[in-house]
Amino acid sequence: MSTNAAASTDPRSAGFLLHDPMLLAAPVAPARRLSVVAGAGGPGEVLARLWDRYGGLLEPLAERVGIDVAAAVAVVSVESGGRAFGDDGRLLVRFEPHVFSRYLGTGRRREFDAHFRLQGRVPWEGHTFRTSFDAPWRPFHGAQRTEWQALEVARAIDDDLALRSTSMGLAQVMGFNHALVGHRSPRAMFEALASDVRYQLLAMFDFIRGSGRDSRAVDALRREDYIAFAKTYNGPGHASYYGALIEADVAAFRALRAPGGARTYTVVAGDTLSRIGRRFGVSVVALVRANAIENPNLIRIGQRLIIPPS
Repeated sequence: MSTNAAASTDPRSAGFLLHDPMLLAAPVAPARRLSVVAGAGGPGEVLARLWDRYGGLLEPLAERVGIDVAAAVAVVSVESGGRAFGDDGRLLVRFEPHVFSRYLGTGRRREFDAHFRLQGRVPWEGHTFRTSFDAPWRPFHGAQRTEWQALEVARAIDDDLALRSTSMGLAQVMGFNHALVGHRSPRAMFEALASDVRYQLLAMFDFIRGSGRDSRAVDALRREDYIAFAKTYNGPGHASYYGALIEADVAAFRALRAPGGARTYTVVAGDTLSRIGRRFGVSVVALVRANAIENPNLIRIGQRLIIPPS
């Protein structure tokens, strides 16, 4: 853990998870790996890999927030995918030029227009950039290499405003939210999150709690009302979808952690997910999520399915 990152925090934010000595000292990886339970490439493998990377911190973090550790794991899985750094080891970023443009204002429009274009039907689409006046315009979202190139161009124009306009790390918290997760500036947040995944996880749950306090989102997780949580985190338009994913991941993770491992079932001729779900008293959504099934209408004879708790 970087001492420089710790120094970057806002000393006025003592109530944040970011300042909890237990969480700062906890090992990120758990003592007990779950990938052995899931089996290489088998059901629950995504959740098992996530736990094997971050479980040592997620367990005390969930206790500190007052939620089930299964909910903490599921939220990280669904809302972030569990990836913190790119293939080159750099922090995952997404630079939003439409936000950057608003911060720069009309007085600095020429600086912006020299390097960025907004050509989508809505402001957050159709972004292109160029590194110099004689370079071609090109899109940059979708690949971290070009995302970083665009960010570096923006930082050369205005470092603080560029980082305010960037979402960072596994939870993709925007730089303009730096104070909500306990950092004194967007750059301080950027450097902390780039230094250690621990700061990314703490930022995610400080953001969920809201200014270092309990929130409706935390209350929803405690009540296991995952649709209500998704309304606060994802917005009402997608709440049912994301809530169902979180609920299914909670069930799948509890199954992985159950004594002796999870219940499993081997598909036989004539089986469908709905028929299997009725047999075990679980939903099709839970079966799909627990087993990472791409097409719910396509399962094969001999396939081993994990059966999450009902």
